[in-house]
Amino acid sequence: MVSGFVVAPLIEGIFLNERISEKFRGLYLFYLKRFWRLAPTMGFVIGVSTLVIMLLASPSEHWRSAQQAFYSMVIAANVGAIKFSGDYFSPTPNPFIHLWSLSVEAQIYVFLPLLCFCLSLLMRKNFFKFSTLVILGSFSFILFLSPRDFFFFFRFLGFPSEEEFMFYSAFTRFWQFSVGAILYVISRQMPQLKFPMKIRVTLFFVMLSVLLSPLSLVPKFGTVLITLLTLMALIPNAKEFKWTSFGQTLVWFGNRSYSIYLVHMPILYVAKYSPALEIPGLESRAIQSVFGLVVSILSGALVYRSVEHKSRDFGRRIARDQSSRLQFLTFSLIVPIGLLIILNYGARNDYLGLMHDLKKPPYAGELDPNCKLNSDSGSPCVYQNPNARDTVLLVGDSHAGHYSHALIKASRNQNWNSVIWAQGSCLFVVSPMKKDVISDSCLARNRKVLEWVGAEKPRLVIVSQYVRAYSDQSGLKHALSLLRNMGTRVLIIENNPVFPDEKDFMVARPILMKPYEPPKRFPASAMSTSDSHASDELVSWAKAHGIETLEVKSYFCNQKFCKRFDKGEWLYSDDDHLSIAGANRLIPRLSEILESD
Repeated sequence: MVSGFVVAPLIEGIFLNERISEKFRGLYLFYLKRFWRLAPTMGFVIGVSTLVIMLLASPSEHWRSAQQAFYSMVIAANVGAIKFSGDYFSPTPNPFIHLWSLSVEAQIYVFLPLLCFCLSLLMRKNFFKFSTLVILGSFSFILFLSPRDFFFFFRFLGFPSEEEFMFYSAFTRFWQFSVGAILYVISRQMPQLKFPMKIRVTLFFVMLSVLLSPLSLVPKFGTVLITLLTLMALIPNAKEFKWTSFGQTLVWFGNRSYSIYLVHMPILYVAKYSPALEIPGLESRAIQSVFGLVVSILSGALVYRSVEHKSRDFGRRIARDQSSRLQFLTFSLIVPIGLLIILNYGARNDYLGLMHDLKKPPYAGELDPNCKLNSDSGSPCVYQNPNARDTVLLVGDSHAGHYSHALIKASRNQNWNSVIWAQGSCLFVVSPMKKDVISDSCLARNRKVLEWVGAEKPRLVIVSQYVRAYSDQSGLKHALSLLRNMGTRVLIIENNPVFPDEKDFMVARPILMKPYEPPKRFPASAMSTSDSHASDELVSWAKAHGIETLEVKSYFCNQKFCKRFDKGEWLYSDDDHLSIAGANRLIPRLSEILESD
């Protein structure tokens, strides 16, 4: 919204001249000045951030970060955010995701003046005026409030859902720009319009409280609220406010707001997620986050003085300093692009041997390229054997997935058909739970499983999901009871052993950190046991209700030690998921279960 208030007079200036040649020159100068105002500073920050991420961030995130940055450099960060992060409020971190809003602004800067220019050529009228802003802004606001009604027309642009179209699209965000532009037009025509200083200060602190509040706001409501507060805070004609000490502080931050906006997310990303900045014995990253906030402000001020202010000055002096501008562009755009190429290539090729971490063995549930266990398609993976005498179904979360390899082989050994219906983080429940957040797609998938069992009548259904201490077991017990009442044989696989070095084992470390040397075994007393009591509780309930159980701890642990390395191979791909070698240990036992039926 602020950009609409600031940029509207610049766009208006394009169409003040009657001559087409002057309008064309005005359009050219507008684009050139916008480029110098935004691009060099963004490129410089992306370049420096890329170098920091390369050295301090986990290598597993380097490729996604590089891709998001590439999209940002071509003003398509909103498209990149959809491809590489999805929901902006999801836990998937990305140091450049915040640039989606800058890309939306830049897309408006590109297409709005161009649209008005073309219409002015065709109709011989000035189309950048109050009525145009109201009409386009109203249509955009309707799209924002009801994206589902119009999503069909915009699906071809690559938006996978109405929610992401509403949040990331320039079409649904233009109304915020138009509100700022309309405020500029009104303030120019009504110079007497003003808010007292006390109201403006109050509005500022209300807006700051909303932005920093831990309360979760619905995105639509939060966006409208912040826009309204910003609108009232921007009401002009409070020059006396500007020269108060508080006003001067706000002016200082306002001048540097673009640089602070650019640097804050990469810095906070490193502060919150970099293994190199972890404080031993302290789980919370509050100290690092506060430090990152202070560094963001100081770094933003430094970038403003050394880059942003100079690039803005280049934009004003169009016809001079050709060699200086070329050097500046090389430093702020070409070099960052080179660093991004290195980050992207290095992430795919282990930085040509610079990474010394252990090579992670593949997760045992990802062996079949033709079967996507974790897709949202809702379809199972079916493995048929000639003259099969029965069918076994494996269902559950990622812990069902890591047994799929072993079950497929055991089924072939015993001439059974095997059906794998597993999805990571999808608990096997068929109704919403109070303690556990279950997605609608997961519930629909599990209901489809029950329908399939009722129709196909498999001889055996194996359920495997990791049971946590805080989980509500009533939903799982209900689903298991439904299976048992269908007359099929049901077997639950108990929790497998979980090793205590979750943050380090098979986790790639930043280049500057020393590689982790994982123990090949742990004392049984050191193993993670926080969820074992919950698993034992479920096992006791299952046995009491005629449901079989399979204990797997003895395949990896004895009385004294639990091992995850044997005969030159790692048995785990991370702290709690089996590798192929680990899953192979279960093949004889699963074969016995199928043979005994």
